Amino acid sequence: MTITAKAKITGELVAGVPICVGDGGLGDLVDIDLARDGRGRYYIPGSSLAGPMRAWVEQNHGDSMAGTLFGDSGRAGCLTVEDAPIANNRARERRHGISIDPDSGTTKDRSLYSRALLPKGARFRLEMELEVAQGQGTKEVLGLLLEALRQEKIRFGSSKTRGFGKMRLENLVINYYDFTQPGEFDRWLNGENASQQGLGTPGNAAGVSLNPAYEILIDWSPISRIMVKAGREGTATKILPLMSAVDGGILPVIPGSSIKGVLRSQACRILRTIFQDDQRVDEMVDDIFGSTERSGRVFVDDVYPTSTPLSASDWLNEDQQAMDRITVNEMHNAIDRFTGGVADGALYSVRPVEKNIVWNPIRIVADFSRPPGLSPLAELALLELVARDMEEGLVPIGFGVNRGFGEIQVTGRSGFPDADQMQRAWEQFIGDAAQPVDANGG
Repeated sequence: MTITAKAKITGELVAGVPICVGDGGLGDLVDIDLARDGRGRYYIPGSSLAGPMRAWVEQNHGDSMAGTLFGDSGRAGCLTVEDAPIANNRARERRHGISIDPDSGTTKDRSLYSRALLPKGARFRLEMELEVAQGQGTKEVLGLLLEALRQEKIRFGSSKTRGFGKMRLENLVINYYDFTQPGEFDRWLNGENASQQGLGTPGNAAGVSLNPAYEILIDWSPISRIMVKAGREGTATKILPLMSAVDGGILPVIPGSSIKGVLRSQACRILRTIFQDDQRVDEMVDDIFGSTERSGRVFVDDVYPTSTPLSASDWLNEDQQAMDRITVNEMHNAIDRFTGGVADGALYSVRPVEKNIVWNPIRIVADFSRPPGLSPLAELALLELVARDMEEGLVPIGFGVNRGFGEIQVTGRSGFPDADQMQRAWEQFIGDAAQPVDANGG
């Protein structure tokens, strides 16, 4: 193989949602800490970048092209992906997670964990280099891969289906060193800019995603106050809402994991009205929403309000005037179950987000690059049934839904395929489910 050119790619990957790339160990007050390089900077290892990129190439252009670009057991790849250190100073945040027992609806024993993450807006320097040989088609596929990165088609890090890891490529620069032209090899060797900028191939947005994926947007507004608990207690207020950094400050956030959890629970309720076999229901729900053994196909992003961000220092110092802009202080008490009166020492305060705050839509992506257990239209029909239940006010979100928090109304939804097609797919699914199964395959 003769290398005729090299393409050097630089740019920035900007986190559109929080991102978590762990280092495999415990950290300061977290069970899963962030990866740091030898200089103590947060970074994304090159392997953590190359893995999702390779998966995208495999899904859209086949195993052979993925092996050519990224290598396989018998050869090295022609695309080198460097480690990506953080390019702007962002404070580490903590998120807590739990597992819910599907039978009791309560938290599973010993299931609480915490992870560190970098917030929305974190920037990482991207550097890649492609060795180009005639007839391989790698230059064209790389162009589509870069376009997919521009369009936020590829997620990185952990908990991707729970709203983490969506990144956008910005400030892209491509130096294309054509070694058949005089002086280009010396320019590459000396680190100078190439005579040719870009890959010399036209962008083809239509070829970016060959596998079907549906982006569903649910417009909503709160009927009651919204509350997702932070992992810390305040000084003046005991229970604070979860906050996350955005450009210029911080805002309340509803984690994608919280929304995905209530969607999963409602989908499970719907399926259990059809099937008596709980194991079969669990298998179908795991296929859509994921399990500890495998990732699901539904991605749910974090949801932020449209309000002007608050100053992080005002919030940490519990400045009452600043906090009152988007939250309200409420006093609650616990009831003694035996006497029916107020329990001693049980008075506490909580700061839910005001119900007049405007929130961004809930964004759900259903990715069918992996063959589904049901038909894609049947799974989408199930998601639409969940969305209809949200419209009926049957799916509250957040903390304290039994205490008057978390009621919402859906004002619009988009992104679902044709309703008649989903109806036919759902009816066929119900019909097939009603047929008895012959254990001998008859």
